[in-house]
Amino acid sequence: MRTLIWLIGIFALAVGVAMVAGLNDGYVLLVAPPWRVQLSLNLLVVIVVVGFALAYALIRIISRTLQLPGRVAQWRERRRRARAGRALNDSINALFEGRFSQSLKSASRAYETGEGSSMAALIAARAAHALQDEPRYREWLGHAAEHGAQGEVARLMTEAELAIEARRF
Repeated sequence: MRTLIWLIGIFALAVGVAMVAGLNDGYVLLVAPPWRVQLSLNLLVVIVVVGFALAYALIRIISRTLQLPGRVAQWRERRRRARAGRALNDSINALFEGRFSQSLKSASRAYETGEGSSMAALIAARAAHALQDEPRYREWLGHAAEHGAQGEVARLMTEAELAIEARRF
């Protein structure tokens, strides 16, 4: 329905412009020695409107082209964050499925990207603890501690829970 209304409006505008242009008998004389050009006023108006549209389109194309490197960088950043989020989700999923080595790999990939790195370090610490790999467990707890107050409570609770599980009271 909206398309039909726009189409009728465009046709009505075209009829109105044609009627007004039919009443206009003016002309424009452009002189630039040694040339002399005589145009109808209607043709000059059409040339000015088309010229404006072309200049606008050219400026938009140039502007978009100059913005392209920034847009590509934003797209890459969004893609990197999405990949990091998927890696974090995969690591959580693998941890709950009992695939601890896969969880450790996914968590380390998520940690490297920097998105949710304290949570990724805690997940990797849990996976390393489940694999009974004490050096990696300590390493990942150290990585989680590097993030300060961001995940301090979660780190302490995880460390306490895993220490109780390992019977290190």
